[in-house]
Amino acid sequence: MKAHPWFIIFKPGSNDAIFRKYPDAGAVFKGHSPYPEWDRRQMERGDWVCALQSQMQRHMLDLYRSFADRYGPDGLHMDFIRTGSACSCHYCTAEMAKFGIDISNEDYDEKNTWWWTKWRVDRLTHFVRQMREMTCESDMELSAAVKDFWPRQIPTWAQDWVSWVNEGLLDYVFPMIYTDSLDHVSSTVALHQQLLRSDSCQYWAGLQAVHHEGQWRLTTDDF
Repeated sequence: MKAHPWFIIFKPGSNDAIFRKYPDAGAVFKGHSPYPEWDRRQMERGDWVCALQSQMQRHMLDLYRSFADRYGPDGLHMDFIRTGSACSCHYCTAEMAKFGIDISNEDYDEKNTWWWTKWRVDRLTHFVRQMREMTCESDMELSAAVKDFWPRQIPTWAQDWVSWVNEGLLDYVFPMIYTDSLDHVSSTVALHQQLLRSDSCQYWAGLQAVHHEGQWRLTTDDF
């Protein structure tokens, strides 16, 4: 058995301590949200820090490093390794302004939307690469829980986990397949197997039956 301790990285249960240390660390989400009502309320409360800010990435890396140095686990796990949505905080706004893109204006053209998405993906992947370098230096493994519906999550969450696997950044990947359909599980796993080209990363589907119209359609025995 191996232990991969984890943090809910950019969406801690309470960000009070982080915001006291970094008052401008909060993510700013505007416009339509793909989240259900309960998650939108969490976003409005400011439960997310900006995953793209350099100071936040350094802070989270330092948390993982201090834990690894103290306890020496087999590996480290990344949960909520994504942005809450498309952030337009002061940092993101200033960085995109360098490309001549005003993200405070929601009327983007297709080219600007592509550049903003690419920049966000690159920034989050940069953090994952840093985590990989740190774990390799300490002879530890790296794992991540990810959204299962690649690539649809990329514009919203900037989570290009297929590229992370194919680049060799992860030792284990756990796509969260939350569904009430066994056919969906089978088709999703089959698609993932076609996309992933790394023999060094183990694939473990994270299965959870969802509640549908007042009843559970799947049981533990079904899985």
